[in-house]
Amino acid sequence: MIMNEKICASIENVRILTDAAWGAATRKSILRSSVEEYLEKINQESEPSYNPEDKVILREFYTRVSQTIDRKGYSKRSLLTLPWSNQRIVAPRLAAALIAFSDDHGKETVPEFFPIDEMFLFLYEVKTRSLKTERQLTLIDQFNIALSQTDENPVAAAILTHGSYRALRNCDTRLDPRLSFEVESGTELITKMSIARSTADFVVSDTRDPLGNTYHWWSQFSAGMIFALLKKRTPIQTNVFNSAFHLGPELTVGLRNKLLGMPLAAGDHKNVDRQGMRIGRAMGNLIVNKLRK
Repeated sequence: MIMNEKICASIENVRILTDAAWGAATRKSILRSSVEEYLEKINQESEPSYNPEDKVILREFYTRVSQTIDRKGYSKRSLLTLPWSNQRIVAPRLAAALIAFSDDHGKETVPEFFPIDEMFLFLYEVKTRSLKTERQLTLIDQFNIALSQTDENPVAAAILTHGSYRALRNCDTRLDPRLSFEVESGTELITKMSIARSTADFVVSDTRDPLGNTYHWWSQFSAGMIFALLKKRTPIQTNVFNSAFHLGPELTVGLRNKLLGMPLAAGDHKNVDRQGMRIGRAMGNLIVNKLRK
């Protein structure tokens, strides 16, 4: 009975992942989500501030994550349990959440990775903290905000930050109709431009796109970190996912742009993706090594 349940669960997870991968490759919703208007506006803004270089991000993340693991006494199981739903992270569902826009296919979504109320709280804090400090928030600032919302669980913090920034693309409205944001508004605090003006961009990016670059970075960071934690349990599966995420920019360009002839609104984010993956893997390995002691 238990074996049959595991087989059914595995088949279902593969189906969800396949639907999500196809949605990511063929998505059209980004073309109707005001991204072009936002990109035009952001390129008219004054020179942005930028995230620090790799070694600075690594140092700050290493210190914060290391201290948190020691102080909170997290186990691998507790780190891989989503605090807002008490669900255990499963690799195929995680991959489906990180690679696809949830309303780009007509099948099941992965709502456990998108805590709507927490996402709005996070975005509100990004905006208000930026106004208070009169500066654009870096990845380090964003991580600190998310950690404060998730009982300092670095896995949940990364997932929360990814989902929050991705929602600003207006392509996750199937999860919740509230995830539709105006480009600019005189009344709404959270808009594409208000968060873009509150967010540092990336020196390594070829395209000025703080929202897209940031959500891509956190997607790859989350994948790199969490697959490192899952590797011992499912080594073949996680190795496949690691390779797929590493090759994500090339796969997107090859399948979506060259094969299907669909435009990439803000480029392939390749350099940002690779940086996020490098630092995510480093954090995952740090956590695994600390939990072994």
